[in-house]
Amino acid sequence: MYSVVFSDDATEELAAIERPADRRRLLAAIQCLTADPESTGVAEAIDGHGRMNRIGMVGATAFVFWADHAMKRLRIVAVASMVEE
Repeated sequence: MYSVVFSDDATEELAAIERPADRRRLLAAIQCLTADPESTGVAEAIDGHGRMNRIGMVGATAFVFWADHAMKRLRIVAVASMVEE
């Protein structure tokens, strides 16, 4: 099983999610990915380092992640609400 590592930006974005229930659902979904880090998500994008990033959705919140197989870590690089305020 992989461990989860959040970037500083993703941690700040996670903390900004207003509803605790939404935050818990997102964290539960991310935790499920540790057993299957090859999950395809809803979309894929290659970052500036040539890594394949995947985009997952939980409700109206998107998150970007990649599986660091060498370190057995699921790296969460961004979290964003898709709801306009």
